[in-house]
Amino acid sequence: MEINKEKLKQFLMSIKDKTSITAQELIEKDFYLSILLSKLDFEGYAFKGGTCLAKAYLDYFRFSEDLDFTFVNQKLWKGKSANSIKKICKEKINAFGEQLEKIGLGFRFDKTDKKCVMLGNNNKLVTYKVPYTSVLTGESSYIKIQINFLEDILFSPEKKELHSLIKISDFSKEDQVYYNELLEFYRTKSILIYNIKEIVAEKARSLLTRKAVKSRDAIDLLFIYKKFNIKPRDFSKETKEKLLHSINNYSKYKNNLILTRGKLQELEFQYDEVISLVIKPFKKEDFDAFVKELKPFLIELAAMI
Repeated sequence: MEINKEKLKQFLMSIKDKTSITAQELIEKDFYLSILLSKLDFEGYAFKGGTCLAKAYLDYFRFSEDLDFTFVNQKLWKGKSANSIKKICKEKINAFGEQLEKIGLGFRFDKTDKKCVMLGNNNKLVTYKVPYTSVLTGESSYIKIQINFLEDILFSPEKKELHSLIKISDFSKEDQVYYNELLEFYRTKSILIYNIKEIVAEKARSLLTRKAVKSRDAIDLLFIYKKFNIKPRDFSKETKEKLLHSINNYSKYKNNLILTRGKLQELEFQYDEVISLVIKPFKKEDFDAFVKELKPFLIELAAMI
């Protein structure tokens, strides 16, 4: 894929006036996210995580820079041996990696190079790193695409339209013609995504299974609550089920839970940590009230395991 660097630079500069995101490095990163979402075939996978929230549910409330997916047909693993599962995952990892390489963004599908591909848990988890060089700063960066092949999906995924950072109609007719090949990546696309309830349960689980608790998970849950009026406690059974699935299948999550459980009483979610991440305005008192209720739920949940 050949992209005129000077034209891309002009294009990215022109977007700044059409969006609430002012950091140009984020506008540029979103351009590459848009290419990947536009060009890749995600048949058989469900989109999830922070970028899914931003593009499908919460209209860019904050910026997220990774693409996270789960393999949908979990029944495929039923009755299969560990070796059979590993082999099937390998085939799917290869197919997706080869597809990614063909896009032409400079990604090399080389499983021996951890700068390109990282495998985990006997091929049940793969991370692809798609590199790009900023036309604005000249610095190297990358987009991370992670696929989880072994997951407990409790709510049926649904096909939903993804929102772009910009609308093509925001550009003049003249600019639409001039930037046509770049605007193509921002055209509407519908893909299979996680149910919002599934995202709530996974976000609550993440607060207990990350190496370090991240306040961004709490702010995601707050914005979900503000729009959909649902909280993690509404799905305590499902969250517990997903938590058990994680610690039974991934040793690192079990170890992280043990570490986090011992620190929960002293845990303080910091407003200052999240304010810089969020694009849409929100009140500190709303955040404080939400996490005050969230913390006891996490303590109770961790104690059940």
